[in-house]
Amino acid sequence: MSENKAPGQIYAYDIHNTHYPYVNIKQDSQTQLLASFRRSIASINPFSYRQVPSQDRAAFGLRWGNAWYAPNPYPNGIHFDRVFPTHYDPLAETNRTKANLQLIKYAPGNYSTLVVTSEKLPRPCIRTIQNYRRCQMVNGTEKCNSEAQDILAICPNWALDHMKEKVRFYTKALAINNQTYIRAMQVEEYNQGRTVADVAPKTWIHGTRQHLRPDTMWADDRYTNITQTEINEAIKRVEARKAREHEKKPVEQANVNANTGEQPVRVEKSLYP
Repeated sequence: MSENKAPGQIYAYDIHNTHYPYVNIKQDSQTQLLASFRRSIASINPFSYRQVPSQDRAAFGLRWGNAWYAPNPYPNGIHFDRVFPTHYDPLAETNRTKANLQLIKYAPGNYSTLVVTSEKLPRPCIRTIQNYRRCQMVNGTEKCNSEAQDILAICPNWALDHMKEKVRFYTKALAINNQTYIRAMQVEEYNQGRTVADVAPKTWIHGTRQHLRPDTMWADDRYTNITQTEINEAIKRVEARKAREHEKKPVEQANVNANTGEQPVRVEKSLYP
């Protein structure tokens, strides 16, 4: 094995001595020549793709010509017809033909849709669980020990672990719901010792403008702490600014040049005096 391996390197790197082996299952001359050429320039090719993963990067799969390689399903080698009848002999043909939308496919579910679902338990395990629940409903939990033992005997270990995790999840969800309910029903400190009679008998109409501060410009209390002295000083500042603006001479604009027809450039006023 190679001595200078990166952390988390897999055994495939020791076989190919590179992350870019360009393994192509299709055994024709043109495909293999292209694979050899791509393998030789992989170190300088910015578009090269990995086929050997490592700890820090994932990798692509094997190639079949210009497509991805998909091995023949085993042991079922039956084609299901779509439009035309297809004839396929897995013992006589070396490579399985590709399925297309018009001729063949590899599953009998016509017009089916692939979806992501939860992990299903084995059917015998489901039947034993249903028997135990039926026994609980009819006879009670104390008389269903044999049905409970059937679940432990028939269901595999991963199914039992799945059921245990499901019970743990719902127990955690119930505890979270109970804590949320208790926190929502708790009386806060600002309502301690108060009753409904302490609430003022006001409606939404008391929150409109005419009921808040109808004698001012602002309906809220943003300027309630302004004194009359500050108001008088602000009035004097505004009058002084207007006087300075009145004393300024207007900027003379140059006349239009009769020869060139250029317009005069407008001189902008300064923002502050």
